[in-house]
Amino acid sequence: MKEEKNLPRPRCLDGWQEGVLPNQGIVFIAPQNLGREDAMAVYSQCESWLQAVANIWGEVRLTWVGANYGLRKLSEIPSNCTPILPMTEQSQNLIIPELDLDLNELYQRTHPCYLTEMVTQKVIWMNLKAIEVNRLKTPSKVIGSSCTSLWNGDSMEKMMRHLLADKFVHQFETQGYHWVDQWRREKITTVSEYGLVTVFGTECRLCETLEYQVLGVD
Repeated sequence: MKEEKNLPRPRCLDGWQEGVLPNQGIVFIAPQNLGREDAMAVYSQCESWLQAVANIWGEVRLTWVGANYGLRKLSEIPSNCTPILPMTEQSQNLIIPELDLDLNELYQRTHPCYLTEMVTQKVIWMNLKAIEVNRLKTPSKVIGSSCTSLWNGDSMEKMMRHLLADKFVHQFETQGYHWVDQWRREKITTVSEYGLVTVFGTECRLCETLEYQVLGVD
């Protein structure tokens, strides 16, 4: 966490990975060997500290492998009174202000990343790795197309339900499809993270696919 926040991290979070949520909150991800009960114990040990962090960032979350959305603390400060965070050198080079992500960093990530409109389910942006993964389709054919035919219907409904409720889905595993050519699809299993964001004035989800495995071709 940035030094100017002046909130020393408690020792009970030693070994936890820190990150920034798409909605600009803070997330702490448990080591591989810890689960829900461990997270609940940490939550109770540093609840006051977590609340202080949430009051600064808007939200703080504890999550672990297999969790859909984890344990949350939300700011107790009314939104119209939330402190304005100082402008940093990095924040002057944002992809778009709502995402608080550097365009070059997101584009060069080693995992495929997509921005998809929630209402239309159409892809509106993809990074370099996503372009490589979809090598049999040009970016112009992927961007603007609906992704629903590539999802298992039940899995998509479950993911959307969690995302709308909590704005972030951690390591969601599902089986779906990927186009091999114009007529054939390969069956795949993926593990991805999703964040609910507002982009270009419309509600979207940011997806980063962490794992990808081909199961067969239809």
